[in-house]
Order: sequence, then C-alpha cells, then structure tokens
Amino acid sequence: MPRGEFMPDSAPTSEEPDGGPQLPPAVAAAWGLTPAPRRGPRAALSVDAIVRTALRIGDEHGLAAVSMTRVAEELGFTTMSLYRHVGSKDELLTHVQDAALGPAPDDLDGMGWRTALATWTHRLLDAYAAHPWTLDIPIPVPPMMPRTIEWMDRALGAMAGLELSPAEKVSTTLLLSGYARNEATLSISIAEAEAGGPGPATDDRDYEAVLQLFADPERLPALSAILRDGSLFDHPYDDGPDNDGPNDDGPNNNGPNDDGPNNDEPEDQDEFFLAFGLARILDGIEAHIARRHD
Repeated sequence: MPRGEFMPDSAPTSEEPDGGPQLPPAVAAAWGLTPAPRRGPRAALSVDAIVRTALRIGDEHGLAAVSMTRVAEELGFTTMSLYRHVGSKDELLTHVQDAALGPAPDDLDGMGWRTALATWTHRLLDAYAAHPWTLDIPIPVPPMMPRTIEWMDRALGAMAGLELSPAEKVSTTLLLSGYARNEATLSISIAEAEAGGPGPATDDRDYEAVLQLFADPERLPALSAILRDGSLFDHPYDDGPDNDGPNDDGPNNNGPNDDGPNNDEPEDQDEFFLAFGLARILDGIEAHIARRHD
C-alpha cells in the first residue's frame, strides 16, 4: 500500500497492533496501519504531501530548516493540522529519511552476485548524493520503513543462490549499506570543505606533502617507508595478484563479475578507494563461502 493511503478505522495501529509487534508510529503510518484522522483537513493534506514538502525544504535549505511549522506554512495549513498525520518532528524525519532513498533498484536480476551487490551499493551512494543532508538524520530504528526494506530485499535477492545463512545475508547487506553510508558521508564532507575555498591539504598531493613533513622514520616507521618507496596515491588497479582473466563470480556463479556498473578503472583517487574497498568486501564474502568447500 503506498505511503499516505490509510487503512480503514478498524485496521491495527501502533498502539493496538492486533496481537502483532509494537510498531513505532512512523512505521505504522508508512505501511498504512494508522487510521485516517476522523476530523479536520484531509483531502489536501496527507503524509505523502507532508513528507514531499519536508524533503524539498531540506534539499533547498538543509536539515536545520525542516520543522513542523515550516512544513505547515509551505502547505498552507496550521501546525496542529500536521500533527493529525505526523506525531512529531522525529517521526517526520523518519519518513523523510526513508523517502529520500527512492525506489530500490529493480534491474539486478541476471547479474552475477558480485556485480549485483556492487551495483546495489553504487545506487545507494547515488541516493545519498541526491539528498546529502539526510545523512545527518539519526537512524532511529532497525530497517522497518518501506523503502528501506525494499532496498534490503533487493540485496538479499542478489544473494539468493549463495551458500550463506539468512543471518549472513542480512549481515552482508548491513555491511554494504554501512560502507556506502560512510563513503557518502566522507565524500560529502570533503566536497563541502572544498566548496568553502582552497584549504590546507585538500588536494592529494598537498596532503602527501604534509605527511612527508611529519613522517619521522623513528616515530612513524611504516608511513615513512611507504612515502620513501613511492607516492602514497599511485596505484596499479587490478583485480588482485596474478590476475589473468575475469573473476568467475566465485561459488554459485551466475554471471560475469566486474564489481561495478561499468567495469571501468577508477577515474580519480576517491573512486579508487571506493572500488578497492568494495571489491575487498566482496572478496571476503567469496572467501567465506569458499572455505565451506575446503
């Protein structure tokens, strides 16, 4: 059931779960388990409209600008009218955080599991980049909201043929989503710093020069040795030592592996770090499966 379309008054709510688990109000509303208001403005006001407006305000002005009062003003209603649909600002932000993800990828079928999971991770990064301010919203509950669970479902589907337990598949999904969230947060923070104008050591080479300045061989022997042997940011990119052909996607192969949507070498240092880290995560999953056959 789409967000904002409510079940009849007899439907279970977060307060009366009809014998089911107790649900946070935002979760119950998002899944259509909260009755529509019995009185007050209804036709032009819905959870959908409230969430879309809050998301637009955040995109234009940032998280600090999102408030129940501001959203109500934008929609032409009183603040109290909003509370008939959304119980608090925290509840509103939970809705916004979920809506910002957008639809989960639906084109992963037929890909090898590594390619599918890599594509899923890149799409999640794209979703974060589209609404970067939502990364500042705390994560209040385990994955329960509709979009979030749809994304989880797609990742689990990519692992359907793998010799992993259900808990291992869920853990892999959380590992990849955490990796994407961390990479997005770091990338956005760096971009915001660079947008403020030239600063100290924002360029890779400038940063390396700073490290050269402080890398005393006695205090920092490992870093000093790396800097002495070559540039910290020079890298040959391949799929591992002695690579002589495409990876066959490991156990339970179901397609070619490229660990990314286009199988291109990273264009810059940030892409290298992202691709390298993602490939090593997938290598670890593959090795974990392979050990079961040793």
